[in-house]
Amino acid sequence: MSLKQKVAQKIKRFPKGYIFFPGDFPGVDYVALKIILSRLVKDGEIVRLGNGIYLNPKRDPEIGILYPGMDEVAKAIARRDQVEIKPSGEQTINNVGLSTQVPINTVYITNGTSKTINIGKNKIVFKGKANKKLKYGTGKIGSIITAIESIGPKSITDKESNLLLSLLDAEPIDKVKKAAVKAPKWINNLILQHLKNTA
Repeated sequence: MSLKQKVAQKIKRFPKGYIFFPGDFPGVDYVALKIILSRLVKDGEIVRLGNGIYLNPKRDPEIGILYPGMDEVAKAIARRDQVEIKPSGEQTINNVGLSTQVPINTVYITNGTSKTINIGKNKIVFKGKANKKLKYGTGKIGSIITAIESIGPKSITDKESNLLLSLLDAEPIDKVKKAAVKAPKWINNLILQHLKNTA
């Protein structure tokens, strides 16, 4: 079996829609691997999403290739780099519909290094903030607190506050309180008052 066949066989074992990288083929010469992956892209077997970022495509009979969203790509990159990420406050505000502006870039806070990755015509921006902005966690709770913090105590409206806080209702109360303690006092007070009102 040729090296190309071995690589192709391994890719076929990946789930459809799986995002992978050259690092997923340990022990294979990098230069040879890049040539093989380029050929597989040319043959339509895989899709190149960006530099060193590939997709084992999932296809729909009518639509064709189902491309992953930027969030999915970002999480795959974080998995590769073994770092934590979460949407920036501005990104979360846009995700929940509070902003009418269409973001040019998809922005994440990370405890890794700052970098910008081109995915087609889109860009994924990772802003390295050590652990400072990740102290609330990388899940939904942390993203919401970061969004509230990014608006600021003097700018946030009741509508924005109520919408963002309502997103915490489905989260475990103990986890919400634990994250809130790490937030600025004004945010902690907002969250505790919301929990009291919805109890």
